[in-house]
Amino acid sequence: MQGSQHDNSHASLKRESVWFKTKLISQFLTLSFLLTQPFYLSYLHAAPIGGDVVGGTGSISQSDLTTTINQTSQNLAVNWQSFNVNTNEKVNFIQPNTSSIALNRILGNNGSVIQGQINATGQVILVNPNGVFFTSTSSVNVGGLIASSLDMTPSDFMNGNYIFNEIIGKCANNIGLNPVNLS
Repeated sequence: MQGSQHDNSHASLKRESVWFKTKLISQFLTLSFLLTQPFYLSYLHAAPIGGDVVGGTGSISQSDLTTTINQTSQNLAVNWQSFNVNTNEKVNFIQPNTSSIALNRILGNNGSVIQGQINATGQVILVNPNGVFFTSTSSVNVGGLIASSLDMTPSDFMNGNYIFNEIIGKCANNIGLNPVNLS
């Protein structure tokens, strides 16, 4: 009887060892995959970068952890290299009124990660063909928000034609979207 208990104990330890090794390899592969994905690497470079006003009038300034877009026309179109907001960062859209709209086109190769605050008097559109991801720490206080992996041309937007188009060769799926409270 003792021999069979010893055999069962040894087999159990072997199973646990195999399970542990499998679990460890699985976690390593998951981490390796995540670190090689451009979407997750964009998280390392927080704060919107490379903003260029291409429609309407306005200015962009950055001070410490705050990016301010001062929109002086009813509609504003901005092309960005990247648009990320870390947990301790804010992006403030100072807009003329509640019906003002700011189109933000993210043209870089990475998805956008929103972990911090986006504030606006009016409406904000974020378009990034590589996806827009809102984490549980994000805070969005705007009059209206559209976040899409489709694109909108500045000329269509400025002419009041809110037409979203897929960019050929880009994934048209967002990687993730957590519920966001709009106020």
